[in-house]
Amino acid sequence: MQPMKRITFDGQFMLPDGSVYSINAQQKQGCYVEILEKMHEQLQAMQSHHSKVLVMLAIFHVNDYTETNELFSRFMRKLVKILKNGYGFKRVGYLWVREHGQGEAQHYHLALFLDGNKVRRSNEVFDMCVNIWEGWNQPRPAFPSKRSYYMLKRNDDKIYREAFYHLSYLSKTRTKEYRPKSTNDYSTSRLKPKQTRVQHDTTALLETN
Repeated sequence: MQPMKRITFDGQFMLPDGSVYSINAQQKQGCYVEILEKMHEQLQAMQSHHSKVLVMLAIFHVNDYTETNELFSRFMRKLVKILKNGYGFKRVGYLWVREHGQGEAQHYHLALFLDGNKVRRSNEVFDMCVNIWEGWNQPRPAFPSKRSYYMLKRNDDKIYREAFYHLSYLSKTRTKEYRPKSTNDYSTSRLKPKQTRVQHDTTALLETN
């Protein structure tokens, strides 16, 4: 069970590192601060390791409502394993959110953060998602209608801001409240940023003193 999350209704959001980004927040539709912070954290961690990061988005519906996220968590475990084996990835970043709109069952939005030097076509990864999800007799996943991927290049602030604004939609409060209190409405990877030589030497010095 996740603790109570903070909500922002401001279109400009300041992250813990002091950077400010535009987000898709409205007066009647706020965004969860913790999701925004985790999203930025995982994107930054990926960019510290890779000069190019492919951000891919997809939507997954389920046939029947479930109180837990066990089905999608199992899907993520299998997808990450297949991606690592298929592309030789050392790491796979992600953020997914659970939403429940007007339909009887919930659905999931997934953002994958992948090494853009090893995979450049989001369609290849999407096909992997389809094979797993439809193989479990679930509805065919879909790409978002507006844009389904971004290729982030390190130090390209313009594209990063565009992607962050688009991804901020996943942090919206609306449609996340219809779930048991013990069920999480989002989850992320737990990637750590690459240590610089200075950071590594400082850590080693502290450990020896």
